[in-house]
This record gives sequence, C-alpha cells and structure tokens, in this order.
Amino acid sequence: MNQERFKKIDSILDEVLDVSTLERERILDERCLDDADLRREIRNLITSLDKSDDFIETADFTPVKQFIETDADEFIGKKIGAYQLKKLLGTGGMCAVYLASRIDDFEKEVAVKIIPTFENRRQSAENFRRERQILARLEHPNIVPVYGFGHYAD
Repeated sequence: MNQERFKKIDSILDEVLDVSTLERERILDERCLDDADLRREIRNLITSLDKSDDFIETADFTPVKQFIETDADEFIGKKIGAYQLKKLLGTGGMCAVYLASRIDDFEKEVAVKIIPTFENRRQSAENFRRERQILARLEHPNIVPVYGFGHYAD
C-alpha cells in the first residue's frame, strides 16, 4: 500500500468511526465512489476494531494509579536483575521509568520501565511482551534499544 492510499484510508476511517451506520454509508459512498477495494479495506478495519478487546476501557487501572502516586519512589535504590535503580525519570499512564546502572561487570546506564501488576496479569504481561517485541525490532537513534525483559517479584 502506498503512502497516498494509506492517508486516504486513514482519513476516511477517522470520519466514519464515530457516526451512525446510515451516516457511515453516506460517507463511504461519497469518499469511495467506485473504488470497491477501498470500501472493503475500510469495512475490514471497522470490523476488526469492533471485534477487538478494548483493554483501555475494561482494565482496572487502580493498581497503576496507586503505584504511580505512592509506590514509584520506593523502587529507587532497589536492585532488579543486573541493574540498580538510581532515580525516577518519570511516570505515565501505565508505568514508571527509572535511570539505572548495571551492577555486574558492565558499566552502562539504562532506562528501566516498571509496570505494576494488573488484576488481569496474563493480558498485561502479553501487552508488555508485545511492546518489547516491537521495540526490539526497531533501530533508530530516537528509540531506546531493549536489553532485557523480565518479571520482578519483591
């Protein structure tokens, strides 16, 4: 798919996602004209989105909020694997990120991302594993490389 086609699909998808079925059909008629493949691609995307689990809306974020508001600072100084957490760099909606130093034979500073345990542990672990795989495949000066992944139990 070329860039122009992708932009067209993205634009139409934005228009039709949050409208009634009748309005959706009107927009598809207007924007797709006689391009049956374009209409089919957009309908397939809509169907996929409708069938997908909405993790953001169904997850209980109470443990994350508690972790970020009260527990994140408690990790400073802890040793996790080959790393010692030196300082909290920042927190976000799902995790805390720390500056850490290797404490084995290597001298290296890294960022360590800690995600608290969710009620749905299997799903949160799978989401984190998937993120790790995506990042591990990327090589870019503005994207940090992944050096490791694991489970920390206090």
